[in-house]
Amino acid sequence: MRPSRLARFHGLFLAAVGCCGGLAVGCAESARYVDLDSKPTGAVIYVDGVRRGLTRSRVELDFESGPNARVLIQIVKPRYKPVLQYWTPGEVPENEKKVFVLEAE
Repeated sequence: MRPSRLARFHGLFLAAVGCCGGLAVGCAESARYVDLDSKPTGAVIYVDGVRRGLTRSRVELDFESGPNARVLIQIVKPRYKPVLQYWTPGEVPENEKKVFVLEAE
């Protein structure tokens, strides 16, 4: 007895939803949010070379899965030394907030 077209479509649909759900869970585990601030405020935030706004912002950090998962955080303000840090998922601040104290040039 052959399943109807509707039954086959339904089965494929459920399989696709299951796969997408699994991917979404995997992605959710690799994304973290952190509040970034600086003293003085108003520095530009870059994550992996992409501008994400100014300090005093909540920023999403997307980590690729695997043992080498990390992101590059850059805090840049004119007349101050730039701050560059690589973070792994385990190095994201526990309270999800980080204040960078900038040093004048």
